[in-house]
Amino acid sequence: MKYFLPLQVVLLVASSVWAQSKMPEVMTMHKVFFLNPSYEFEGRLSSRGTFVISPGFGFALATQSSSLGVDTDFFFAPVVSGGFRQYYNLAKRQREGRSIFGNSGNFLTVLCYIVDSPLNSPQVEVPESTVTPAVAWGFQRTYRQNLNVTFLVGIGYFSSRFETYTKVGETPVAQLKIGYAFLKRDRD
Repeated sequence: MKYFLPLQVVLLVASSVWAQSKMPEVMTMHKVFFLNPSYEFEGRLSSRGTFVISPGFGFALATQSSSLGVDTDFFFAPVVSGGFRQYYNLAKRQREGRSIFGNSGNFLTVLCYIVDSPLNSPQVEVPESTVTPAVAWGFQRTYRQNLNVTFLVGIGYFSSRFETYTKVGETPVAQLKIGYAFLKRDRD
């Protein structure tokens, strides 16, 4: 009973502090990217969480070992990626006077890439399809004129289906996207 009054005071002060400080929140966005041509929809799930779906095209590196050495080649293929992002430094960025517009912040993500057969004819054997679930750390910045830059790096586990066999294993995951975010800015 002797702790009841101090507990009420602490709860009252804490609730008034939380009520007065509005926490930053993420927003829903539509984006197009040029480096790897794609469209991306980022939808808000919570005050700091979003889901992302992105159909498009991507470049990939394929390697093939033989008794003569290792051959490498690039290929261009349709890609669909999707996942969940959890932003974690929005309040800190806001306190430091940095913009959080367009979900400009760092995030942790769980995502999955689905890559279809290549559109070009590389000189090495490439899979008919690949599925890669991954976890990654990344950041996104939306600058003036709605220029959007998204970068992420992480680790994934791939399953690639070839004509006569399937190959699985761990793989690094890295992505750089540069494009345009369709957002309306408030005029100052």
